[in-house]
Amino acid sequence: MLNVVILGSNGALGRSVVERLRKNSSLSLTLVIRDKALITEKTIFWDYRSCIPEQLKKADVVVNCARSDDFAFNVVFNRNLLRSIPCTVKLINISSNAVFAQPNGLLSRIFFKGDAYIREKKLIEKYSSNRSNTSILRPTVVIDEGGWKSFFSSCRLANQVIAPARGEGSRIKITTREHVAITIENCIFGNQNLPSELFESIEAVNAVIGREMVYSKNSLNYFDSAIKNVLLIFLSSWILPDRLAFMLQNVILRRSAQANSNVKLSTLRIDGMTRLYLFGGHTK
Repeated sequence: MLNVVILGSNGALGRSVVERLRKNSSLSLTLVIRDKALITEKTIFWDYRSCIPEQLKKADVVVNCARSDDFAFNVVFNRNLLRSIPCTVKLINISSNAVFAQPNGLLSRIFFKGDAYIREKKLIEKYSSNRSNTSILRPTVVIDEGGWKSFFSSCRLANQVIAPARGEGSRIKITTREHVAITIENCIFGNQNLPSELFESIEAVNAVIGREMVYSKNSLNYFDSAIKNVLLIFLSSWILPDRLAFMLQNVILRRSAQANSNVKLSTLRIDGMTRLYLFGGHTK
């Protein structure tokens, strides 16, 4: 029986992974959680800051689905995890196909390094590549998880969804939490050659959203506003150090969440990094 430890078991993806693996009688699961109030016989507490629990060092496989909203913290946590786990332990790390995202236009691509999320994933992959016995999974757009699930729901509730010009032909790679969980199970047993991107199908954006969209006259990468577009170009450029990008995006996201907490949009305009992910040069 393989001893499998799962980090981030309370998250959307983590719960799907646990549900899938519990059906396999050849696996013994131990769940890592950060809420002491939820500790049970089959769970252990870890704050992701202190030294790793001994159970991780003695495991056969560690599945890392853990992630917080703090970009810099995620990088530090993963780096320490990779350094601390013996190479005898197989580590399955969850990344994202966002690392392949590219804006439209040659000049934009030259300056592009990525927003804080992309930088976080690239750094984690860089550290992961230096450790043997580590597998990296890059799910594409997971339509039933977290931010994407919320975004698609907002699109369906809005009276009108506005996409950038010339976005009619954009097609994106999509998957589901269940498919990711199945892939993780196969990876545990070494039954699958891992693809560079984890997806089930390639679909037109309007088909994934579930409705027709209106296309604006503007095809800028991020915003119809030239000023906002230039600002995000700067924030996503290699000119800005990673630490500063992490800090600035955390501030921007907090303010955006506060501003939009009670807003109900009749018209939803796809912009920011969502526009890049759905209509960027990598989707053509």
